Amino acid sequence: MKGLALIIVGYQGAGKTLLTKQLIKNIHPERLRIMDVNNEYGVGRPDFEVFTNQMINETEKVFIVEDATVIFSHRGYNRELVESVISKRHTKNVYVFLFHSLRVVPRDVFEYSDELWLLKTADTDDTLNSKYKGTGVQELLDEVRTLPEFEWSEKQQFPVRDIHYKVLQIKKGKLDQTVENTCSNDRETLQTFYEKSDSELNEFVKKYPGNMGGVSDEGRKHPEFLRLKRQFDIAHKNLADYNAKNKTKRTGYGNMKK
Repeated sequence: MKGLALIIVGYQGAGKTLLTKQLIKNIHPERLRIMDVNNEYGVGRPDFEVFTNQMINETEKVFIVEDATVIFSHRGYNRELVESVISKRHTKNVYVFLFHSLRVVPRDVFEYSDELWLLKTADTDDTLNSKYKGTGVQELLDEVRTLPEFEWSEKQQFPVRDIHYKVLQIKKGKLDQTVENTCSNDRETLQTFYEKSDSELNEFVKKYPGNMGGVSDEGRKHPEFLRLKRQFDIAHKNLADYNAKNKTKRTGYGNMKK
């Protein structure tokens, strides 16, 4: 089983849930984990903490997240959930996230997903220009706007067909490419990325200094801090893993010796 993350976007009635049911119809129920917010699958809404822990800790499962804003906005930003998506290649989990609009898809989730399945949506061009510039999403939406509406009267007779949606193979963003570098077997590459991440994070902290050192509460809530902190954590972990695997010794935060 190959790890995969799909984003399905469409307004209410566009056919998101029916399309998802078609995608998972041959998956054994024991491998399915469903956040059934609106009881569309007859399994009920699971406990939030239990479900998120499954996303983070389980392997070779298929996670369906209806109204995924519930997962990613509940109690604020959850870095571990985003990292579970990043780690899909290793856990071999499949994640299917359903959103009502492109506007509410977290940028991190988009960057680390593999495909965007887009149905009809009410998103405006202004939203796309500010959030998805250069990703191919605008062109995809333009194509979807020309497609026929999905009629609910078709539900019992016809499935959602490819005349109702378009698929985008999501290109790796800048951060995604740098994170891929941390999977390298080249210590110099890992070290360089670690030092770069450390420097960028320290520069941000200087802009939002806390009273007792470190970063202020305002800074901790800033999206850029969350991105930089995650980038640093990944770089640090991968460098440490490399050192352990190759029996290198650490003589300082940035000084590595064989």
